[in-house]
Amino acid sequence: MRKWLRPGRVVAVSVAVAIVVLIPIAFTTPVAHEIHTPGATDLHAQLANSNPPLTNYPPIQPSQSLDTIRCEIWTTHRQIASPCPDSAGLAQIYFPDLTQRPMTAYVP
Repeated sequence: MRKWLRPGRVVAVSVAVAIVVLIPIAFTTPVAHEIHTPGATDLHAQLANSNPPLTNYPPIQPSQSLDTIRCEIWTTHRQIASPCPDSAGLAQIYFPDLTQRPMTAYVP
């Protein structure tokens, strides 16, 4: 029993256990979680991909209204001023799989 408690062996076993525990933590993606700021209102975050991809657009302000984001993208994409189509038409063009949710911030 005493040969297992030698200082060199205790250190070696401790290092091996630390490596086995820390390697998976260092190389795995953390689980998605909500962001909480003390005293703030809870908002949900959702990643949305667009088809066609949205590239080379001027910055658009975040909004809690998905229709506002879609309309802003529509107007910045047009070279001449034109009114936005109805919400259903915009939803077919931009983010068709995304629906308006309460307490959600949309960041284009």
